[in-house]
Amino acid sequence: LVEDLAATVNAAPPKEGSVEALLLDWASRPSEMRHLGIYSAHTEEAAAPAREIVSRGLDAVPELIALLKDSRFTIHEKPAFMKAPARIKRVGELAYQLTRQIAGAQPSFPRYGEDPEDVNKWWEKVRSQDESVVLLSSVFKRESGKVTGVNEGPARIIARKFPDKLRSLCDEFTAYATPEAQPYPLAEAIAKSDLTKEMRVQILSDFAEHGSLEHKRCVLQNLAELNGAACSVHL
Repeated sequence: LVEDLAATVNAAPPKEGSVEALLLDWASRPSEMRHLGIYSAHTEEAAAPAREIVSRGLDAVPELIALLKDSRFTIHEKPAFMKAPARIKRVGELAYQLTRQIAGAQPSFPRYGEDPEDVNKWWEKVRSQDESVVLLSSVFKRESGKVTGVNEGPARIIARKFPDKLRSLCDEFTAYATPEAQPYPLAEAIAKSDLTKEMRVQILSDFAEHGSLEHKRCVLQNLAELNGAACSVHL
């Protein structure tokens, strides 16, 4: 405890605009709704630095990996669960969370608390690959050949860095998703992407024409915010 306090107090200021600076900014922002995730509307201000880090995609990973063993204090608390008491998270745990968010929270990704070298092994496998290929392979949660959900991190990164890939993701979801799968994170990423408003409305309108009622509901919620008239046609 004393060593971690000393590391927190004696740390040199981070380089402006660096992943470390953004991470420390996020680490010091209070939020009672943090459990909703960094992309919830309720955490938009508090999680803004974390969103910026994730949006950088694989470019942010080397700096995040360098912070995995960082023991400086944050104001993020992990609540008590069963017999495990509440505790204050360290910078390294936040760095891990965002690395996992970028990676898409795949089952094969190392769990927190395991050897940080395992994260390095994952990075060595993907660092030489085309970033868009890595992200596209990580967007969907899959089970027995079916899409069961969407990993929000890769979807958001693609929406910012490779928005031309969004339509093909909609087609893939339509073709392989289970009726219960929710495309909300993908639809929201499209709605907030860097595409023109006209293109975003068109992609979401086309996406809303296919799939189960649950699929359509998730898409229409996001289309309604962009263009109420287009949404009402589908309703």
